[in-house]
Amino acid sequence: MTQQFIDERLKQVNKIDLQYYNNDKRLPLYAWTYECSFHTLRYDDVEKLAHKYLNKYLDKEAPMGEVFNCSVQKGVEAIKDAMKDLGVEEINKD
Repeated sequence: MTQQFIDERLKQVNKIDLQYYNNDKRLPLYAWTYECSFHTLRYDDVEKLAHKYLNKYLDKEAPMGEVFNCSVQKGVEAIKDAMKDLGVEEINKD
């Protein structure tokens, strides 16, 4: 969950503990990218429940916050399941 603009959040997480090919700062071995987002009320409850569903995928060695070692699809399913189980709908941001 983030309340920042997505591009700002990506800049932050991509600065943390990056590894580079041959130590060349122009050649990162990986980078976080944006896949999808959900806009909803009770986002804190949705996040907590989705984390519970993904707990077995928690990467305790990650250099920052809460990182889950699973597919994007698995993460999206956890969020959708949490929203369904809490009776929360997505809000259209038009």
